[in-house]
Amino acid sequence: MTKALLPTALVGLAAACASPATPVLPPPVREPLQVRAETHAEQPMVADVLVRLAPGETAEATEPADPGVRGTNQQMPSGETRLRLRGLEPGHHHEVVVTARDGSGAVRSARLSVDSPPALPGYVVSFPVVTSGAPGADYRLFDLQRFPAVADSAFYVVDARGKTRFYLPVITRLTEKYPVAKVPAGVKLLPDGTLAFLQDHDFFVLDELGRVVSHVPARALGVTSLHHDVIRLPTGSFLAIGLSFREIRYPDEPGPANVGGDSIVEFTADGKKLWSWDSFDHLDPQKRGESFFDSVPDPTRNDAPGYDWMHSNALLYSEADDSILLSVRHLDTLLSIDHRTGKILYRLGPGGDFTLESGTWFVHQHGPEWVPGGILVYDNGNRNPNLADTEERSRAIRLALDVPRRTARVVWETGGEPYMSPVGGNAYSTSAGGVLVLDSFITKNWDSRIGHARAVEYDASGKPVWTLEFSDNRSAYRMVPVTRLPGERAP
Repeated sequence: MTKALLPTALVGLAAACASPATPVLPPPVREPLQVRAETHAEQPMVADVLVRLAPGETAEATEPADPGVRGTNQQMPSGETRLRLRGLEPGHHHEVVVTARDGSGAVRSARLSVDSPPALPGYVVSFPVVTSGAPGADYRLFDLQRFPAVADSAFYVVDARGKTRFYLPVITRLTEKYPVAKVPAGVKLLPDGTLAFLQDHDFFVLDELGRVVSHVPARALGVTSLHHDVIRLPTGSFLAIGLSFREIRYPDEPGPANVGGDSIVEFTADGKKLWSWDSFDHLDPQKRGESFFDSVPDPTRNDAPGYDWMHSNALLYSEADDSILLSVRHLDTLLSIDHRTGKILYRLGPGGDFTLESGTWFVHQHGPEWVPGGILVYDNGNRNPNLADTEERSRAIRLALDVPRRTARVVWETGGEPYMSPVGGNAYSTSAGGVLVLDSFITKNWDSRIGHARAVEYDASGKPVWTLEFSDNRSAYRMVPVTRLPGERAP
Protein backbone atom coordinates (compact mmCIF):
# COMPACT_ATOMS: atom_id res chain seq x y z
CA MET A 1 0.00 0.00 0.00
CA THR A 2 1.51 3.27 -1.04
CA LYS A 3 1.57 6.25 1.29
CA ALA A 4 -0.43 9.27 0.22
CA LEU A 5 1.58 12.35 -0.36
CA LEU A 6 0.65 15.43 1.67
CA PRO A 7 -0.34 18.38 -0.36
CA THR A 8 2.36 20.97 -0.70
CA ALA A 9 0.27 23.51 1.28
CA LEU A 10 -0.02 21.14 4.21
CA VAL A 11 3.71 20.55 4.18
CA GLY A 12 4.26 24.25 4.38
CA LEU A 13 1.73 24.58 7.17
CA ALA A 14 3.47 21.86 9.22
CA ALA A 15 6.79 23.56 8.79
CA ALA A 16 5.34 26.84 9.88
CA CYS A 17 3.86 25.30 13.04
CA ALA A 18 7.13 23.61 14.12
CA SER A 19 8.96 25.16 17.15
CA PRO A 20 11.63 27.59 16.08
CA ALA A 21 15.25 26.69 16.94
CA THR A 22 16.47 28.14 20.29
CA PRO A 23 18.76 31.00 19.44
CA VAL A 24 22.36 30.75 20.68
CA LEU A 25 23.00 33.84 22.80
CA PRO A 26 26.48 35.28 23.23
CA PRO A 27 28.02 34.85 26.69
CA PRO A 28 27.38 37.70 29.10
CA VAL A 29 30.02 40.37 29.12
CA ARG A 30 31.98 40.05 32.40
CA GLU A 31 33.54 43.24 33.60
CA PRO A 32 37.20 43.06 34.56
CA LEU A 33 37.72 42.56 38.30
CA GLN A 34 38.52 45.90 39.88
CA VAL A 35 40.80 45.72 42.91
CA ARG A 36 42.78 48.13 45.04
CA ALA A 37 45.09 47.77 48.04
CA GLU A 38 45.45 49.49 51.40
CA THR A 39 48.52 49.06 53.60
CA HIS A 40 49.10 49.96 57.25
CA ALA A 41 52.28 51.73 58.33
CA GLU A 42 51.53 50.81 61.97
CA GLN A 43 51.38 47.12 61.00
CA PRO A 44 53.24 46.45 57.73
CA MET A 45 52.62 42.69 57.93
CA VAL A 46 48.91 43.28 57.18
CA ALA A 47 47.41 44.60 53.93
CA ASP A 48 43.85 44.87 52.62
CA VAL A 49 42.67 44.14 49.08
CA LEU A 50 39.30 45.76 48.36
CA VAL A 51 37.15 44.34 45.57
CA ARG A 52 33.56 44.96 44.46
CA LEU A 53 31.89 41.64 43.64
CA ALA A 54 28.81 40.77 41.63
CA PRO A 55 25.86 39.14 43.46
CA GLY A 56 26.66 35.54 44.31
CA GLU A 57 30.41 35.92 43.89
CA THR A 58 33.06 35.07 46.47
CA ALA A 59 36.71 36.00 46.30
CA GLU A 60 40.11 35.11 47.69
CA ALA A 61 43.52 36.76 47.60
CA THR A 62 46.82 34.88 47.63
CA GLU A 63 50.49 35.55 47.13
CA PRO A 64 51.78 32.61 45.06
CA ALA A 65 55.40 33.38 45.94
CA ASP A 66 54.66 32.96 49.66
CA PRO A 67 52.02 30.34 50.57
CA GLY A 68 52.42 31.32 54.22
CA VAL A 69 50.48 34.54 53.62
CA ARG A 70 46.90 34.08 54.79
CA GLY A 71 43.76 35.87 53.62
CA THR A 72 40.29 36.23 55.12
CA ASN A 73 37.14 37.96 53.84
CA GLN A 74 35.12 40.73 55.44
CA GLN A 75 32.07 42.43 53.94
CA MET A 76 32.28 46.22 54.09
CA PRO A 77 29.34 48.61 54.63
CA SER A 78 30.22 50.21 51.28
CA GLY A 79 29.39 46.97 49.48
CA GLU A 80 33.02 46.16 48.85
CA THR A 81 34.65 42.98 50.13
CA ARG A 82 37.83 43.35 52.14
CA LEU A 83 40.36 40.56 51.64
CA ARG A 84 42.78 40.99 54.54
CA LEU A 85 46.23 39.52 53.98
CA ARG A 86 48.29 38.59 57.04
CA GLY A 87 51.84 37.35 57.44
CA LEU A 88 53.36 39.60 54.76
CA GLU A 89 57.05 40.36 54.92
CA PRO A 90 57.53 44.08 55.62
CA GLY A 91 59.39 46.31 53.15
CA HIS A 92 58.78 43.80 50.39
CA HIS A 93 57.15 43.78 46.94
CA HIS A 94 54.23 41.33 46.79
CA GLU A 95 52.40 40.14 43.68
CA VAL A 96 48.89 39.28 44.83
CA VAL A 97 46.38 37.27 42.81
CA VAL A 98 42.67 37.97 43.43
CA THR A 99 40.18 35.36 42.21
CA ALA A 100 36.38 35.75 42.19
CA ARG A 101 33.94 32.87 41.55
CA ASP A 102 30.18 32.77 41.18
CA GLY A 103 27.72 29.93 41.76
CA SER A 104 28.16 28.54 38.24
CA GLY A 105 31.90 28.27 38.65
CA ALA A 106 32.69 31.20 36.38
CA VAL A 107 35.95 32.89 37.37
CA ARG A 108 37.27 36.42 37.23
CA SER A 109 40.79 37.24 38.36
CA ALA A 110 43.19 40.13 38.64
CA ARG A 111 46.77 40.70 39.71
CA LEU A 112 47.76 43.43 42.09
CA SER A 113 51.17 44.73 43.20
CA VAL A 114 51.40 45.52 46.90
CA ASP A 115 54.46 47.13 48.46
CA SER A 116 54.34 46.56 52.21
CA PRO A 117 55.62 49.43 54.40
CA PRO A 118 59.02 49.22 56.12
CA ALA A 119 59.39 46.91 59.11
CA LEU A 120 58.74 48.22 62.60
CA PRO A 121 61.83 48.77 64.81
CA GLY A 122 63.33 45.55 66.16
CA TYR A 123 61.67 43.25 63.61
CA VAL A 124 63.38 39.91 62.98
CA VAL A 125 62.45 38.33 59.63
CA SER A 126 63.04 34.75 60.81
CA PHE A 127 64.62 32.67 63.55
CA PRO A 128 66.92 29.68 62.99
CA VAL A 129 65.16 26.40 63.74
CA VAL A 130 66.40 22.83 63.69
CA THR A 131 63.96 20.04 62.84
CA SER A 132 64.46 16.31 63.34
CA GLY A 133 61.15 14.74 62.43
CA ALA A 134 57.73 16.14 61.70
CA PRO A 135 56.95 19.24 63.80
CA GLY A 136 53.33 20.30 64.05
CA ALA A 137 51.81 22.93 61.80
CA ASP A 138 50.99 25.24 64.72
CA TYR A 139 52.19 28.81 64.88
CA ARG A 140 54.19 29.82 67.97
CA LEU A 141 53.04 33.01 69.75
CA PHE A 142 55.55 34.48 72.20
CA ASP A 143 56.91 37.62 73.82
CA LEU A 144 60.59 38.41 73.40
CA GLN A 145 62.80 41.02 75.09
CA ARG A 146 66.32 41.82 76.12
CA PHE A 147 67.16 40.47 79.54
CA PRO A 148 67.83 41.04 82.41
CA ALA A 149 67.26 44.77 81.74
CA VAL A 150 63.85 44.62 80.06
CA ALA A 151 64.02 46.37 76.68
CA ASP A 152 62.71 45.92 73.15
CA SER A 153 59.72 43.86 74.29
CA ALA A 154 57.60 42.61 71.42
CA PHE A 155 55.09 39.94 70.46
CA TYR A 156 55.99 37.50 67.69
CA VAL A 157 54.16 34.75 65.86
CA VAL A 158 56.40 32.43 63.84
CA ASP A 159 55.52 29.46 61.64
CA ALA A 160 57.09 26.00 61.82
CA ARG A 161 59.97 27.19 59.62
CA GLY A 162 60.78 29.99 62.05
CA LYS A 163 59.58 32.74 59.70
CA THR A 164 57.93 35.68 61.43
CA ARG A 165 54.26 36.01 60.48
CA PHE A 166 53.30 38.64 63.06
CA TYR A 167 55.33 41.23 64.95
CA LEU A 168 54.22 43.96 67.32
CA PRO A 169 56.66 45.95 69.51
CA VAL A 170 54.79 46.37 72.78
CA ILE A 171 56.87 48.97 74.58
CA THR A 172 56.96 51.26 71.55
CA ARG A 173 53.18 51.17 71.29
CA LEU A 174 52.37 51.82 74.94
CA THR A 175 55.00 54.28 76.16
CA GLU A 176 53.23 57.14 74.47
CA LYS A 177 50.45 56.89 77.06
CA TYR A 178 51.58 54.44 79.73
CA PRO A 179 54.88 53.84 81.53
CA VAL A 180 56.24 50.46 80.49
CA ALA A 181 59.14 48.71 82.16
CA LYS A 182 58.12 45.13 82.85
CA VAL A 183 57.85 42.03 80.70
CA PRO A 184 54.46 41.84 78.92
CA ALA A 185 52.96 38.83 80.68
CA GLY A 186 50.39 36.14 79.97
CA VAL A 187 49.74 36.95 76.30
CA LYS A 188 46.63 35.19 74.93
CA LEU A 189 45.09 35.13 71.46
CA LEU A 190 41.39 35.75 72.09
CA PRO A 191 38.54 34.26 69.99
CA ASP A 192 38.02 37.57 68.16
CA GLY A 193 41.67 37.71 67.11
CA THR A 194 42.82 40.35 69.61
CA LEU A 195 45.72 39.92 72.06
CA ALA A 196 45.20 40.16 75.84
CA PHE A 197 48.07 40.55 78.31
CA LEU A 198 49.25 42.32 81.47
CA GLN A 199 51.76 45.17 81.42
CA ASP A 200 53.03 47.34 84.27
CA HIS A 201 50.19 46.49 86.69
CA ASP A 202 47.40 46.89 84.08
CA PHE A 203 45.32 44.79 81.67
CA PHE A 204 45.45 45.47 77.93
CA VAL A 205 43.82 44.16 74.78
CA LEU A 206 45.38 45.13 71.44
CA ASP A 207 44.10 44.47 67.95
CA GLU A 208 46.40 43.21 65.21
CA LEU A 209 47.28 46.78 64.19
CA GLY A 210 48.49 47.55 67.72
CA ARG A 211 45.53 49.72 68.70
CA VAL A 212 44.38 49.58 72.34
CA VAL A 213 40.95 47.93 72.41
CA SER A 214 40.74 47.66 76.20
CA HIS A 215 42.80 49.09 79.04
CA VAL A 216 41.83 48.27 82.64
CA PRO A 217 44.17 49.70 85.31
CA ALA A 218 44.65 47.60 88.41
CA ARG A 219 43.52 50.50 90.58
CA ALA A 220 40.16 50.54 88.79
CA LEU A 221 39.63 46.99 90.10
CA GLY A 222 40.69 47.88 93.63
CA VAL A 223 43.88 45.81 93.55
CA THR A 224 47.49 46.89 94.00
CA SER A 225 48.82 45.36 90.80
CA LEU A 226 48.03 42.87 88.05
CA HIS A 227 50.93 40.58 87.22
CA HIS A 228 52.15 37.43 85.49
CA ASP A 229 48.97 35.96 83.98
CA VAL A 230 45.46 36.64 82.71
CA ILE A 231 42.98 34.19 81.20
CA ARG A 232 39.60 34.49 79.53
CA LEU A 233 36.72 32.50 81.01
CA PRO A 234 34.05 30.82 78.85
CA THR A 235 31.63 33.57 79.93
CA GLY A 236 33.86 36.19 78.29
CA SER A 237 35.12 37.75 81.53
CA PHE A 238 38.78 37.67 82.56
CA LEU A 239 40.74 36.36 85.54
CA ALA A 240 44.07 37.96 86.47
CA ILE A 241 46.58 37.60 89.29
CA GLY A 242 46.93 40.63 91.54
CA LEU A 243 49.22 41.70 94.37
CA SER A 244 48.05 42.05 97.95
CA PHE A 245 50.09 43.39 100.90
CA ARG A 246 49.62 43.02 104.64
CA GLU A 247 51.75 43.55 107.72
CA ILE A 248 52.54 40.22 109.36
CA ARG A 249 54.47 39.51 112.55
CA TYR A 250 57.09 36.72 112.55
CA PRO A 251 59.08 35.38 115.51
CA ASP A 252 62.38 36.10 113.70
CA GLU A 253 61.47 39.67 112.67
CA PRO A 254 61.88 42.69 115.01
CA GLY A 255 58.59 44.22 113.95
CA PRO A 256 55.70 43.84 111.53
CA ALA A 257 56.89 42.77 108.08
CA ASN A 258 55.34 44.07 104.89
CA VAL A 259 54.41 40.84 103.10
CA GLY A 260 53.37 40.50 99.48
CA GLY A 261 50.71 37.89 98.84
CA ASP A 262 48.53 37.37 95.78
CA SER A 263 44.93 37.89 94.85
CA ILE A 264 42.74 36.84 91.93
CA VAL A 265 40.27 39.25 90.37
CA GLU A 266 37.55 38.58 87.80
CA PHE A 267 36.45 41.49 85.61
CA THR A 268 34.96 42.44 82.27
CA ALA A 269 36.83 44.00 79.36
CA ASP A 270 35.29 47.37 80.23
CA GLY A 271 36.59 47.22 83.81
CA LYS A 272 33.64 45.96 85.85
CA LYS A 273 34.81 43.89 88.83
CA LEU A 274 32.84 40.64 89.24
CA TRP A 275 34.67 38.53 91.86
CA SER A 276 37.87 38.49 93.88
CA TRP A 277 39.94 36.22 96.11
CA ASP A 278 42.78 37.10 98.48
CA SER A 279 45.49 34.71 99.64
CA PHE A 280 45.64 36.24 103.13
CA ASP A 281 42.04 35.14 103.70
CA HIS A 282 42.72 31.49 102.83
CA LEU A 283 46.42 30.71 103.47
CA ASP A 284 48.69 30.96 106.49
CA PRO A 285 51.50 33.49 105.82
CA GLN A 286 53.54 31.87 108.60
CA LYS A 287 54.22 28.98 106.19
CA ARG A 288 57.13 30.30 104.16
CA GLY A 289 59.15 28.83 101.32
CA GLU A 290 62.80 29.07 100.26
CA SER A 291 62.29 32.35 98.38
CA PHE A 292 60.25 34.23 100.98
CA PHE A 293 63.01 36.78 101.60
CA ASP A 294 63.16 37.81 97.93
CA SER A 295 61.76 41.30 97.59
CA VAL A 296 58.65 42.44 95.75
CA PRO A 297 58.00 46.17 95.24
CA ASP A 298 54.89 47.55 96.91
CA PRO A 299 53.25 50.16 94.62
CA THR A 300 51.28 51.54 97.57
CA ARG A 301 54.57 52.47 99.29
CA ASN A 302 56.43 53.99 96.33
CA ASP A 303 57.71 50.53 95.38
CA ALA A 304 59.31 49.96 98.77
CA PRO A 305 60.34 46.28 99.00
CA GLY A 306 58.16 43.74 100.75
CA TYR A 307 58.72 40.04 101.33
CA ASP A 308 57.72 37.93 98.31
CA TRP A 309 55.63 35.29 100.07
CA MET A 310 53.78 33.77 97.07
CA HIS A 311 54.97 35.02 93.66
CA SER A 312 52.11 33.34 91.78
CA ASN A 313 52.65 33.14 88.02
CA ALA A 314 49.86 31.26 86.21
CA LEU A 315 46.11 30.63 86.18
CA LEU A 316 44.05 27.76 84.77
CA TYR A 317 40.30 27.28 84.75
CA SER A 318 38.30 24.04 84.79
CA GLU A 319 34.79 24.47 83.45
CA ALA A 320 33.86 20.93 84.57
CA ASP A 321 33.82 21.90 88.25
CA ASP A 322 34.15 25.72 88.05
CA SER A 323 37.55 25.70 89.73
CA ILE A 324 40.66 27.83 89.35
CA LEU A 325 44.22 26.53 89.53
CA LEU A 326 46.79 29.04 90.79
CA SER A 327 50.51 28.34 90.35
CA VAL A 328 52.22 29.61 93.52
CA ARG A 329 55.94 29.57 92.69
CA HIS A 330 57.41 30.44 96.09
CA LEU A 331 55.33 27.77 97.84
CA ASP A 332 56.04 25.12 95.16
CA THR A 333 52.29 24.57 94.92
CA LEU A 334 49.47 24.37 92.40
CA LEU A 335 46.46 25.54 94.37
CA SER A 336 42.92 24.49 93.33
CA ILE A 337 40.28 27.06 94.32
CA ASP A 338 36.49 26.86 94.13
CA HIS A 339 35.41 29.74 91.92
CA ARG A 340 32.08 30.23 93.68
CA THR A 341 33.16 30.15 97.31
CA GLY A 342 36.91 30.82 97.18
CA LYS A 343 37.51 27.69 99.25
CA ILE A 344 40.77 25.82 98.66
CA LEU A 345 39.97 22.41 97.21
CA TYR A 346 43.49 20.93 97.23
CA ARG A 347 47.22 21.65 97.11
CA LEU A 348 49.30 19.88 94.47
CA GLY A 349 53.04 19.76 95.09
CA PRO A 350 55.60 18.78 97.75
CA GLY A 351 54.02 18.76 101.19
CA GLY A 352 50.54 19.13 99.69
CA ASP A 353 47.47 16.91 99.55
CA PHE A 354 48.67 14.40 96.91
CA THR A 355 50.87 11.35 97.28
CA LEU A 356 53.47 11.19 94.49
CA GLU A 357 53.65 7.52 93.46
CA SER A 358 56.47 7.89 90.91
CA GLY A 359 59.01 10.53 89.92
CA THR A 360 59.90 13.72 91.79
CA TRP A 361 57.91 16.86 92.51
CA PHE A 362 58.26 20.16 90.69
CA VAL A 363 59.88 23.12 92.45
CA HIS A 364 59.37 26.85 91.69
CA GLN A 365 57.18 25.88 88.74
CA HIS A 366 55.72 27.89 85.84
CA GLY A 367 53.29 27.53 82.93
CA PRO A 368 50.99 24.57 83.78
CA GLU A 369 48.29 23.32 81.41
CA TRP A 370 45.48 20.82 81.83
CA VAL A 371 45.75 17.73 79.60
CA PRO A 372 43.57 14.59 79.54
CA GLY A 373 44.14 12.64 82.74
CA GLY A 374 46.49 15.16 84.30
CA ILE A 375 48.59 18.27 83.88
CA LEU A 376 51.73 19.56 82.16
CA VAL A 377 54.07 21.65 84.34
CA TYR A 378 57.32 23.48 83.69
CA ASP A 379 59.59 22.60 86.61
CA ASN A 380 62.21 25.34 86.98
CA GLY A 381 63.85 23.27 89.70
CA ASN A 382 65.80 26.08 91.37
CA ARG A 383 65.74 26.77 95.11
CA ASN A 384 65.16 23.06 95.74
CA PRO A 385 65.72 22.54 99.50
CA ASN A 386 66.57 18.87 98.93
CA LEU A 387 69.34 19.39 96.36
CA ALA A 388 72.66 21.17 96.17
CA ASP A 389 72.69 24.07 93.72
CA THR A 390 74.95 22.13 91.35
CA GLU A 391 72.44 19.27 91.19
CA GLU A 392 69.39 21.41 90.34
CA ARG A 393 68.01 21.29 86.81
CA SER A 394 64.98 22.40 84.85
CA ARG A 395 62.56 20.19 82.91
CA ALA A 396 58.99 19.84 81.74
CA ILE A 397 56.89 17.05 83.25
CA ARG A 398 53.50 15.47 82.74
CA LEU A 399 51.66 14.35 85.86
CA ALA A 400 48.85 11.80 85.79
CA LEU A 401 46.36 12.77 88.49
CA ASP A 402 43.75 10.83 90.39
CA VAL A 403 42.02 13.69 92.17
CA PRO A 404 39.52 11.64 94.22
CA ARG A 405 42.32 9.40 95.54
CA ARG A 406 44.75 12.34 95.80
CA THR A 407 47.56 10.53 93.96
CA ALA A 408 49.94 11.74 91.26
CA ARG A 409 52.54 10.10 89.00
CA VAL A 410 55.20 11.59 86.74
CA VAL A 411 54.51 9.82 83.44
CA TRP A 412 56.80 11.88 81.16
CA GLU A 413 59.61 14.37 81.46
CA THR A 414 62.06 16.02 79.13
CA GLY A 415 65.48 14.44 78.92
CA GLY A 416 68.80 15.36 77.36
CA GLU A 417 71.68 17.31 78.83
CA PRO A 418 70.88 18.89 82.22
CA TYR A 419 70.37 22.66 82.22
CA MET A 420 68.97 25.43 84.40
CA SER A 421 66.33 28.00 83.47
CA PRO A 422 65.47 29.64 86.81
CA VAL A 423 62.76 32.02 85.56
CA GLY A 424 59.71 31.76 83.31
CA GLY A 425 59.00 28.78 81.07
CA ASN A 426 55.96 26.73 80.12
CA ALA A 427 54.83 23.36 78.74
CA TYR A 428 51.77 23.47 76.45
CA SER A 429 50.19 20.80 74.30
CA THR A 430 50.14 21.26 70.52
CA SER A 431 47.27 20.55 68.13
CA ALA A 432 49.19 17.50 66.86
CA GLY A 433 49.29 15.91 70.32
CA GLY A 434 52.85 16.94 71.17
CA VAL A 435 54.26 19.35 73.76
CA LEU A 436 55.86 22.76 73.19
CA VAL A 437 58.35 23.55 75.96
CA LEU A 438 59.80 27.01 76.51
CA ASP A 439 62.97 27.51 78.56
CA SER A 440 62.77 31.23 79.26
CA PHE A 441 66.39 31.88 80.18
CA ILE A 442 68.95 29.07 80.15
CA THR A 443 72.01 30.15 82.09
CA LYS A 444 75.18 28.63 83.46
CA ASN A 445 75.93 31.65 85.64
CA TRP A 446 72.81 33.26 87.07
CA ASP A 447 74.83 35.81 89.03
CA SER A 448 76.16 37.30 85.78
CA ARG A 449 72.71 37.13 84.12
CA ILE A 450 74.13 35.64 80.92
CA GLY A 451 71.86 33.28 79.03
CA HIS A 452 69.20 32.88 76.36
CA ALA A 453 65.76 31.46 75.68
CA ARG A 454 65.06 28.18 73.88
CA ALA A 455 61.93 26.43 72.64
CA VAL A 456 61.64 22.71 71.92
CA GLU A 457 58.64 20.85 70.48
CA TYR A 458 58.21 17.18 71.33
CA ASP A 459 55.97 14.94 69.23
CA ALA A 460 53.29 12.64 70.64
CA SER A 461 55.90 9.96 71.34
CA GLY A 462 58.04 12.37 73.36
CA LYS A 463 60.75 12.81 70.71
CA PRO A 464 62.15 16.34 70.17
CA VAL A 465 61.31 17.39 66.60
CA TRP A 466 61.73 21.20 66.54
CA THR A 467 64.15 23.54 68.31
CA LEU A 468 64.53 27.32 68.28
CA GLU A 469 67.55 28.79 70.08
CA PHE A 470 67.33 32.55 70.65
CA SER A 471 70.41 34.77 70.73
CA ASP A 472 72.19 35.64 73.97
CA ASN A 473 70.43 37.84 76.50
CA ARG A 474 67.05 37.35 74.83
CA SER A 475 64.29 36.03 77.06
CA ALA A 476 60.73 34.88 76.31
CA TYR A 477 58.34 34.57 79.23
CA ARG A 478 55.54 32.65 77.51
CA MET A 479 55.25 30.71 74.21
CA VAL A 480 51.85 29.41 73.14
CA PRO A 481 51.01 27.12 70.17
CA VAL A 482 48.16 28.68 68.14
CA THR A 483 46.40 27.67 64.93
CA ARG A 484 45.64 31.17 63.59
CA LEU A 485 47.26 34.57 63.29
CA PRO A 486 46.28 37.62 65.33
CA GLY A 487 43.29 39.26 63.67
CA GLU A 488 41.76 35.95 62.61
CA ARG A 489 38.63 34.94 64.46
CA ALA A 490 38.27 31.48 65.94
CA PRO A 491 36.08 29.10 63.92
